[in-house]
Amino acid sequence: PETGSGSDTGTDTHTDTDTGTDTGTVSDKGTDPGTGSDTGSGTDKGPTGTPPIFSTLPPLELDMGESKTVDLNPYVTDKEDADETLVFEWTSAHVGVRDEGDHRFYVVAPVDWFGVDTVALTVRDPAGWEDQATWKVTVNEVTVEPPPPPPDTCGEVAFAYAAGQGSHTVLLSGSFNGWADTAEEGADVLADPDADGTWTLKKVLQPGVHQYKFIVDGSWKADPANPNQTPDGFGGINSVVQVGPCPAGGGS
Repeated sequence: PETGSGSDTGTDTHTDTDTGTDTGTVSDKGTDPGTGSDTGSGTDKGPTGTPPIFSTLPPLELDMGESKTVDLNPYVTDKEDADETLVFEWTSAHVGVRDEGDHRFYVVAPVDWFGVDTVALTVRDPAGWEDQATWKVTVNEVTVEPPPPPPDTCGEVAFAYAAGQGSHTVLLSGSFNGWADTAEEGADVLADPDADGTWTLKKVLQPGVHQYKFIVDGSWKADPANPNQTPDGFGGINSVVQVGPCPAGGGS
């Protein structure tokens, strides 16, 4: 009666034969792996140039007739362009300005004006970017005692210029004839009658201080024989002569 007691031994071994039949149902995972392909959406950077930039320019102070060279290098920056490629432009009402290169500017104050002037500066790079700045220049009034008059200066003054025998014309121009630059406009003509290269002129001037220069074949020259000089406002010098009053009944 117990011979079939194990007849069900394998009945349960078959019941699990289908387990795992759905394996591989996740085989589509990751089939669209390019979902991040749009990263870097900022690739459109726009213009690559940057403008030159002025920082605040320090005020400049000069006396009448004084000149100074100022280095503006610390006050101009450009991240992309070399210094020598930058172009400067400027305007001013009274002071003279000259670009000496490498951001260095020569500034000269007038001899006959004082006050506050404003220099308007523009800097431009090769791409056309630019920046503007204003530069305050103060010119101080200077009262200069005139040099003592030479003992023989009274009324008529003798002028002479050793121009050499190759010269053709020598003119005298100054504060007494409106700084005329041609004989037609009123400049005084010197003569060299013996053709030795020394041109001379005697001219009656009113008492006072006078500035003058010679014009030798078109070139303006200070008087090398006169040590009395003053700045001309353009980086050069004018010669100065003081004419004293003549004694009563006397001349030069």
